[in-house]
Amino acid sequence: MLINQKITKVVLLCFMAFTTMIAASNLYACEARLQSIDLINSNVRSYDVFSSEAFALTQQYEVKAIFTEDPNLENCSFYVAVSTFDTNSQMVSINNESLVFEPNPQSSISGIQHNYWYGQVTPRNDKFRFQLRFPGKQFASQGNYSALLEAKLLPSLTSANVLDEITQAVTTNIDSAVKISFYGLADNNYHLNLGELTTGKVVDLSPHLYIKSTSGYSLSFDSINKGHLRHQNQLAKWDIDYQLTMNSSEIDLNQNSRQFYSNHSTGAGGDRMPLKIIVGDTEMKPGGKYTDEVHIYVTPSGIVSE
Repeated sequence: MLINQKITKVVLLCFMAFTTMIAASNLYACEARLQSIDLINSNVRSYDVFSSEAFALTQQYEVKAIFTEDPNLENCSFYVAVSTFDTNSQMVSINNESLVFEPNPQSSISGIQHNYWYGQVTPRNDKFRFQLRFPGKQFASQGNYSALLEAKLLPSLTSANVLDEITQAVTTNIDSAVKISFYGLADNNYHLNLGELTTGKVVDLSPHLYIKSTSGYSLSFDSINKGHLRHQNQLAKWDIDYQLTMNSSEIDLNQNSRQFYSNHSTGAGGDRMPLKIIVGDTEMKPGGKYTDEVHIYVTPSGIVSE
């Protein structure tokens, strides 16, 4: 009887070991690896700092998984988890300026957890798609911006076992762009009343000239009457000279070439340029209305104005 009891125990132990081996085999019956991270919409690659849209740039990416040739289709699924290498949702330039983005997973089973965004992949649906959406009204300098994306293949979202991983550098850029206005005004036409003209009268323009540029820029000024206030009878002999200054520097309105140059971007705050008019000699000039019209042009570095 003692021998029969021992045999019964041995048979039971062998059965339990065989069951465990089958479970382990099923776990690895399906295999996969990551092939690539690709940008799949390439129509717009630049970020527009002056865009009024909620998102000034949206990039669409796709992570491709490759499965074994004859997988168990019913039980075969993995998760792809993506993040930037430093886990910050931003692209950075060589000057350490940044463009922040929002990840937007687009698979049927997907989401955002901690600092990564994830999606499920299967043999029938072997691609995980996501967007990087860049909110509008971010201001940074002209140049290239990049980040290193890291994609990991996981058996489950809670698993620390990484089955495969790949990295891919992703980029966008900001082009040379500039915007000019009068500070605080929506209209780019400003009508200044000089009041009664007297010799040496100084008139400060308010508001100031306001420039925002992603790169260096140049300003040029074009006076219809070449720096003269012309009488309403349009006779040049009654012209009154005047000076226009910007940042206390005189602007020569007798020429059409570049009058001011900056070799730096303005930053998010922009450049405010105080303008001032100094009236010349008014002696022996007839009464009446005197006018001039000045056009101010701005061009970012690297772009030739016509």
